[in-house]
Amino acid sequence: MSATYPITILGKPDLDNFLIVSPNERRNQIKMMIRKEIKVSVYVIDDKGKKTSNFSTSLLGINQDRGLLILDTTPNQQLNEKITAGAKLYCATSLNDVPIEFEIKTPTQAKLAERPVFVTQLPEVLVRMQRRDYFRVTIPASVAAVCYFPTDDESIKIDITDVSIGGLSITIQGEFPLPFNRAESYDKCEIQLSLGDSFEVDLEVRNHINKSGKNGTKITQVGFAFKNISEGIQNQIQRFIFNIESKRLRTR
Repeated sequence: MSATYPITILGKPDLDNFLIVSPNERRNQIKMMIRKEIKVSVYVIDDKGKKTSNFSTSLLGINQDRGLLILDTTPNQQLNEKITAGAKLYCATSLNDVPIEFEIKTPTQAKLAERPVFVTQLPEVLVRMQRRDYFRVTIPASVAAVCYFPTDDESIKIDITDVSIGGLSITIQGEFPLPFNRAESYDKCEIQLSLGDSFEVDLEVRNHINKSGKNGTKITQVGFAFKNISEGIQNQIQRFIFNIESKRLRTR
């Protein structure tokens, strides 16, 4: 069973932050997907921007002279007809562990060596999620993601509420031994996003919100920004986010 890749940025206001502007670079990305035989998740989008159905496909080739992209059809002819009737198609995949999303225009059906295929224009909108302000994901209860804050005595462990490439948030029930005042820094914090996968980061407090829970319990939400994290750590966080979103999509 092939992986289902989520759409996280197409159709959102900050799309421009992720766009690959160069047509040559867009073609190179597509060629690499074809060469590596990477599976692509395709979502059929209605005129209200809602996903109505999805399927998995392979990119089979390009006609560079005519600017065409060739991809597999689905086994469902009714869905094929819906797709060629004017649907907008959003595509998502992962290339070298980096999420890639692109939009393709309504295809036509054709045959390639007696094989039914879709033919469409090469994408004019292609995004690659390699920026620090990338999509923030809420950590599900079933996933162990924690941060260890060092103190003079021993490290204090707290669950991570959500994470992005730019930072993370925690939620504290009741009192806590660290103040987490705005603009304070906490260096050499250990982050564990999965068993056996950890790294150290320096954190700076960006926001600190106090609320009242049930029975007057104090609830504190603290948001942190990562300080000068390496590209390797960014990639680890990005893979974690991508895996969480993929699992969420499969279980909807």
